[in-house]
Amino acid sequence: MKGPTTTTKVAVAVLGVALFAAGCGSSTSTTSSSSNSKVTMALMAPLSGSFAYVGQWLVHGAAVATYEVNSNGGVLGHKLTTVEADTAGDPVDAVPAWNRLASEKPAFEIGPTALTIESVIQKYDSAQLPDFTIAGTTELDNMNYKYVFRTGPSDSTLAKAMAAYAIHQHLTKALLIFANGVSSQTLVAPLTSGYQAHGGTITDKLILTPDQSSYLSELTQAFATHPDAVFMQLGPNTSATVFHDMQELGDLNIPIIDTDNGTNVAVAKAMGLTTASKLLTGMTATAPSGPAFKSFLAAYKHVYHTSTYLPLTPDEYDGVIIAALAMTAANSTNPSVWINKVVSVSNPPGTACYTYSSCVADLKAGKQINYQGASGPEDFNKYHNTFSGWTVVKWTTSGTLTPVYTVQPNVIANY
Repeated sequence: MKGPTTTTKVAVAVLGVALFAAGCGSSTSTTSSSSNSKVTMALMAPLSGSFAYVGQWLVHGAAVATYEVNSNGGVLGHKLTTVEADTAGDPVDAVPAWNRLASEKPAFEIGPTALTIESVIQKYDSAQLPDFTIAGTTELDNMNYKYVFRTGPSDSTLAKAMAAYAIHQHLTKALLIFANGVSSQTLVAPLTSGYQAHGGTITDKLILTPDQSSYLSELTQAFATHPDAVFMQLGPNTSATVFHDMQELGDLNIPIIDTDNGTNVAVAKAMGLTTASKLLTGMTATAPSGPAFKSFLAAYKHVYHTSTYLPLTPDEYDGVIIAALAMTAANSTNPSVWINKVVSVSNPPGTACYTYSSCVADLKAGKQINYQGASGPEDFNKYHNTFSGWTVVKWTTSGTLTPVYTVQPNVIANY
C-alpha cells in the first residue's frame, strides 16, 4: 500500500523507558552490537503517516520487552538498546530505511509490518540479520528464510476468522470493501473461499484506491446487491469517507466486519461511536493469559502506566524476548551463531518457562527451555510461523473495546 510521501529518517535511540513511555521515537545516542556494554536492536515501522498507529504497536511491544530484559540483567550482561527507521508505510521508503538500519550492525530487527515487509524480506538472510515481524500478509505463510520469524498470526487466519464470525451470525450475503494495497489484497482469497465454503455469498467486491474524496458511485452500485453485512479493510481516512458516503446513501445500517483495523479508535470515531457500537466489529488476537502474559502486563503497566495494551504488542514483545533468550542459549550476540537457537528456546521439548528471568535461570542451569510467550505458545512451524485464535471485538459508546465472540484455532482450521 502506497504511504504518504515523506523523507525516511533513521532515528538512532537508546530504548529507554521514559522515551517510549512518552511515545517518542528518536534520540541522538548511537550504539552498536559490537559494544562491550550494549546489544542493539533495530526497529523498522511506520512511525509517521496514515499507519503510524500500527508503528506504535511495534514501539510499545519493543519498549516493554526492553524494560523486562534490562531489568533482569540484560542480554549476557549487556543492556539492550535500539535504532529505529520510519518507513511511513511505504515500500519504496522501506528499502533505504532497511539499509540504514543494517549499517548500524544490529544484533536483530523488529518489524517491519505487512505494508513493507515484501520489499525487504530477501535482504535478511544475505545480511545474516535475524528479524521478528508481526506482518500478517499471507505471502509469509510458506516463507523459506533462515533469519525471518513471524511471532504474530497470519492474515489468512484473520480472514478465515472473519468468515467464521459472519456465518456464526447468520450473515450469508456480504459485500467486500477493501483497499487496493498488497496488505489488504492478501486477505481477499482466504476470506472469500472460507466464507463461500460455509454457505456465504459475496454480493460484490469493491477494491478502492485509498484517500479519494468520494466513493458514492462505487457504493451505489455495490449496495444495489442488497448485502446483509460488509467485510472491510481500509485505512482510517478512507474508512471515514466510505462511512460518510454510506450514510448519505442510507446504507450505514448493516454490520461492518472489519479486520484488526477495526480496533483503531479513529475508525470507530469516523463512523461515530454510537453507530460503531451497533455496527462495527474488529478482530484481535485471542486475549492471552498465564504467567508470561502477567509478566508482560506488569512490565507494560510500569512503562506506560496502563494495563490497556495496544494490539499485537504481546507478539512483538515475544520476538524480543526470544531473541534475547537465543543469544543467552548460544552465549553469543553474533547473529550467525545464535540464530540456530531461536527454535530450540521456543519449541518443545524443553522445560516450560514463562518469564525472561526464569528462562535465563533455566538456561544457566543447563536446561533446554520451551518459552511460553505472552501471546501464547511461540512454537514455530517449518515456515517460521506461529498460530493463535482470533477474538471479535466491538466498541462501546465511550470508546472502549469489548469482546463479543472468539474464533478458536480448530474452527479456523476448518475454513
